[in-house]
Amino acid sequence: MLDYIPSNSFVHRLDVRVKALVFLLLTVVSFIFNHPLFNAVLALFITIIYVYINIPFSQLWKLLKPLVPIFFMMISISGFTYPADQFKSEFAQQVLFYGWFDEGLPFLYGGLFFGLTLIFRIYTMVVLTSLFTATTPLDDFIQLLNAMRLPQPLTFIVVTGIRFIPTMQKKVNQVYDAQKARGAKLAGNGFFSQIKAFIPVMIPLFVDSIRMSEKLAISMLNRGYGASKKRTAIKTLKMQSKDYIFFATVLVITGSLIYLRMLGYGVI
Repeated sequence: MLDYIPSNSFVHRLDVRVKALVFLLLTVVSFIFNHPLFNAVLALFITIIYVYINIPFSQLWKLLKPLVPIFFMMISISGFTYPADQFKSEFAQQVLFYGWFDEGLPFLYGGLFFGLTLIFRIYTMVVLTSLFTATTPLDDFIQLLNAMRLPQPLTFIVVTGIRFIPTMQKKVNQVYDAQKARGAKLAGNGFFSQIKAFIPVMIPLFVDSIRMSEKLAISMLNRGYGASKKRTAIKTLKMQSKDYIFFATVLVITGSLIYLRMLGYGVI
């Protein structure tokens, strides 16, 4: 999840309700197809939008880098564990290579395809979430949740989480670099050794989180949070023609893709 990045791009100017609905529609599209080709096209489309709004790709890489080992693990598990009768395509039922267990555990093409599909789905979800948060100010999030008739305390919790998750990510990197500069050993050989080595990072981060929560509580009291049950907003949500056109276009594309899936396309 990325922090809000001010800009005047087309995605920034869209109504927050349209962005939320498009987010849900594209999420549905990423889960209706099992073939990696369809999910790869969707991932490429979202990546083009990401590049279009000029968000540094290095920020997205910071979110994807910890997932790289999980991606390789997913391909390995899906390739060796899925039996051939799970796939409809004859090519997907073929063996790519044999493993080293007993007489050789088969690694199927279908398992490889399904593993790639899972990777593209995760990538799509990460990029979509980053696009949504990076192009939507907090005021729009608040109005969106208010329009959904959510209770005010729940709205505050959700918006606070959206606001401070990128902040905590930055603080983790700052504490990590500071402790590393002091010569702290932040790497271990085993699982428990790695947890023990990460304690010098977790303790300052935990203390800083408590300080942030105290400052936030003081700021809320000084601004009279909760004094009035009725809240107002400077800017009201108003749909424009470009919002209707964009949402209608995405809705038609989503409906067409669902129809293709019903016809049997996109199945391994």
